[in-house]
Amino acid sequence: MTAPIERRRHRRHFGRDLLVLVPEGSSYPVRDISPGGLCLQGTPFAIGELVGITLSSAANPFDAVDASCRVVAISTTGSHMEFCPVTMPLLTFIIQHIGKELGVEPYYFGKRHPLSSQS
Repeated sequence: MTAPIERRRHRRHFGRDLLVLVPEGSSYPVRDISPGGLCLQGTPFAIGELVGITLSSAANPFDAVDASCRVVAISTTGSHMEFCPVTMPLLTFIIQHIGKELGVEPYYFGKRHPLSSQS
């Protein structure tokens, strides 16, 4: 038996402590997230809909970033959305979250290796 083909470009990570805030004032917990998109708990949108959201930390609402998403699927687990476009502030927010989830400081934010500054 062969392994199924992975159709996703990016590995998904738990969305623990993340919320999606929509302009109407509602908020939805994030099930999982990757640099390409997210799945939120709930189905407030229609497939194909372009939605402006704010992605926020539940623990610190001021730790947030605005994003634009397109709804690509709706399932029993929630609404599956892709970021369009992926911006640097959004990517930075996601990388910080993934680092917290994995218990590591991503190299992107860490100190440079001492040998890398030598010529």
